[in-house]
Amino acid sequence: MENIYPYLYQYLLVNKILLLPNIGTFSLSSVGARYDYPTQQMQPPKSDFTFQVQSNQKKKDHNLYEYLKKALHLESSEAAEEIFDNYTAEISSQLENHANVELPGLGVLIYRSRTLAFDNSFEPQSFYPNLNVLPISKNGETTTIKSGDAEFSRKEMEAMLEKKRKGIAWWIYVLLTLGTLVIAAGVYYYYIKMNR
Repeated sequence: MENIYPYLYQYLLVNKILLLPNIGTFSLSSVGARYDYPTQQMQPPKSDFTFQVQSNQKKKDHNLYEYLKKALHLESSEAAEEIFDNYTAEISSQLENHANVELPGLGVLIYRSRTLAFDNSFEPQSFYPNLNVLPISKNGETTTIKSGDAEFSRKEMEAMLEKKRKGIAWWIYVLLTLGTLVIAAGVYYYYIKMNR
C-alpha cells in the first residue's frame, strides 16, 4: 500500500483542515504574533493542531481527492478516493487493535477504553524563538524607549520619526518637478518636429 501520509499532512497545512472518515477531523488554528510587556519580548505566531473525534461519518472531500489525484499521478479522483479510503481503513483497524497510530509532525492517535484520544506532540515554538525588543518603561503617563544608552520619550520618538518623513518628502517634490520638466521638453521637441 502506498504511503499517502506526507500528502495528507501537506494538504492539512495548506487547507488547515483534514477529515479522516470514521476517525475524526484535524484542524490547524493560528494566533498572530504578540508583544509580552513583562518580559519585553515579541512572541512569534503560534499554530496548534486540534483533533475532533467523529464516528460513523463518511463525508467526501472532493478537493482532497483532486489533490491526491495530482500528487500521486492517478487517472481519476475515484482512484484517489479508493486509496484514501484504504488508508483510513488501515488506521481504523490499527486503532481497533489497540495500537497507537503515530502521525509525524502532528502527534499520536490513541485508543483507550473505547474512546479515541489525540496526543499533540507538535511544538512550532521550537522553530521560532522569542525576540527581544527595545525596552519600554512606563512611569506614570510618560513612556520611555531605550535605544542603546539613550532614552527617549514617546513624543521625542514621534518627533524623530516625523523629521525622517519630512526629510524623505522633499525628494518626492524634486522628482515630480524633474518629471514635469522632462515631459514639457518632450512635448516641446515633438511640437518643433511637427512644425518643420
